[in-house]
Amino acid sequence: PRNTKRLIMNDIAIILDKVTKERDMYLKRGLELANHPHNSTPVAEVFEAFAAAQGEFPAITKGKQGYGYKYAELSSVLGIIIPILSKHGLHFTQYMTRDNILHTRIGHKSGQFFESQYKIPMPTPEQFASENKKTSYMQELGSRRTYVRRYEALAILGLNPEGEDSDAR
Repeated sequence: PRNTKRLIMNDIAIILDKVTKERDMYLKRGLELANHPHNSTPVAEVFEAFAAAQGEFPAITKGKQGYGYKYAELSSVLGIIIPILSKHGLHFTQYMTRDNILHTRIGHKSGQFFESQYKIPMPTPEQFASENKKTSYMQELGSRRTYVRRYEALAILGLNPEGEDSDAR
């Protein structure tokens, strides 16, 4: 019984430690996001121009063949959308911060903007090595960034490429 109590107490300590670390991570993330606003104040001009641009967006098709699925390539989507945004005084920007947060921003010539932010989960080199992947570590990082850039672009632009949504398999 005494050993059982020790084991239970040890398990509880491990769980509490994990919960505390997760809580601290979410609190830190909240502070990070507070330092990076999601939109300007005010936003009337950027939203008005964006609404006009969205009315001109064509249907996006999935033209790139993946491993058993099709998807809309980021360069194709932006090649179609950026001229429409520009026509309405808007620009599209994506940039990464050192903590692997991807910022996807729609900005207006007035200086107003709105953006989304997504923290890209990146494996450590040790985690990557243990997964026995057939790509290099740098290829894996690049692949993750490109994948998230594509989905964040589609999300902020309000686009849903035609066809079955199965490319995340």
